Amino acid sequence: FLKNDLVSELENCREIDEDDAPFFRTALDKILTEQLRPKSTLLRASADGICSPLARGRVYKGKFIDLLSDLAPELVPNYHSAAYVSEQDVMLSLVNNLDQGSNVDVELCTECIKCSLPDDKDDAESTKASDGQQCEARCQDFLSGRSVEESRIILSNVFVKPRHSKKPSEKSMGGAVIVTSIDLDGTCSEFDALIVEKVNDEQSRTTASVRVCEVWEAKATISPLTIHDALTKKAAAMNDILATKSEIILIDRIEYTLSGNCEPVFGIFGNELLPPKRAATQVNMVECLHALSSNVHTVSEALEDGYVTMSSDRSIQSIRRLQSVVEDVESLVVAIAQ
Repeated sequence: FLKNDLVSELENCREIDEDDAPFFRTALDKILTEQLRPKSTLLRASADGICSPLARGRVYKGKFIDLLSDLAPELVPNYHSAAYVSEQDVMLSLVNNLDQGSNVDVELCTECIKCSLPDDKDDAESTKASDGQQCEARCQDFLSGRSVEESRIILSNVFVKPRHSKKPSEKSMGGAVIVTSIDLDGTCSEFDALIVEKVNDEQSRTTASVRVCEVWEAKATISPLTIHDALTKKAAAMNDILATKSEIILIDRIEYTLSGNCEPVFGIFGNELLPPKRAATQVNMVECLHALSSNVHTVSEALEDGYVTMSSDRSIQSIRRLQSVVEDVESLVVAIAQ
């Protein structure tokens, strides 16, 4: 469908406004060239990965399904059917096509796949559509659509640079860069979005510092792992930066001091929320990996039995540790895309 119907339809399309999708023609030419190669990278790419560049620009922001809805709405149902196949469908197809003489227990594999992978195509669609850049763009749209004080500014993709590193590039200086003297040990090189407020000096009445009001992290799927990652890395990094009370932020090449007199709200924006059953499975899998990487006895038993035996207490303790991390955050907001 992608090769024979969709691409040929788009190739014949003349209605697209170059201002709306300035990279449409270039991206389409690349797809047409790539698909003719026998070892094309398109064979390993998702439908969104192939088509998203067609929709880059200020209007569609990489959301190909929106562009297709405008250009050829009659193709949308077929695109959904062709593009979004669930993980379960793929794995079951592989198992069912195994040679009869193989040593694989097909029935056991089938049951394991059904228990561990989703069978809902809508869920698969949502997961595959959760591209990181699209999620960040949606986060920006969400923040821009809220009612905020006029004095506050939304900054996107705020880089974090050590003070001893080379001077930030002209490209990054055109946006916002935090220059810090502390060692973040590689845990944070960028904040997806900040909402800041300029603070005027009472004597000179000029803007001397910037107060951070909100810190936002965009995650395609909000799950126990992504929540833990956001809070232990990004939230912790911002707390450390503000605690020094002497750090610098460059906004459009103008230097300000970051005010430490604030307790910013930390927000996590996501395209979707991982369902409870899959979230529990994720926690169990993480604890299983920890056990295998830290306990020789567990590895020995797994090799002997063919599976890993885990106590539910480990998973419960993991959830309680996550709860403790969440409770340590002064103000936390979680937003899910509509």
